[in-house]
Amino acid sequence: MGIIKTDIFKRERVWFNVNLSTPESVKGLLKHRKQLDLKFGRKFNDVNLSTTEVDLAHQTDEVTCLYIWIDEILDRMNITKRQKDLLDRFINSSSELEIAMEDGQSVQNINRIINTICKNISGEALRDWRKWVYKEKLGMRTKNCSKCKSELPATIEFFRARKNSCGDGFYNQCKKCERDAKCAEK
Repeated sequence: MGIIKTDIFKRERVWFNVNLSTPESVKGLLKHRKQLDLKFGRKFNDVNLSTTEVDLAHQTDEVTCLYIWIDEILDRMNITKRQKDLLDRFINSSSELEIAMEDGQSVQNINRIINTICKNISGEALRDWRKWVYKEKLGMRTKNCSKCKSELPATIEFFRARKNSCGDGFYNQCKKCERDAKCAEK
């Protein structure tokens, strides 16, 4: 679904039908996020930049929707203040090398952190898509998680199955909440 065409001689990238299915496409979208923010006149470093300063002739509504979706996913994710700071600098045109030099870390470590964030965004997007397909297109039965209160498809993908087949056959907390609780214990 997502296609990125790269002209290696001009070092230009043209994006067609981009989605959040791979961490690489998420990373590319994040790297070009500043251009969209500039298009809408958002402020960076207390300087208001107008849309005429940026050439975004090929910007589409579909890509804008992807950025909105990324923002929603980032709001739901539990990223640390350090990860948020690193991501903001990456979005605001700092290269991995520049970030590494500023932080006194290796480029590999910065890449690892950014790639992990992108992988998590991609995973959450896939989860959102599956929830939508199961509920809206396939009309599957749903169940509310007792912790996050999300209405999720009643499947083993979202809930752990009970061994004794009590009730609807699933535990009350979704797998994501169970995983988050285990991580919080450590």
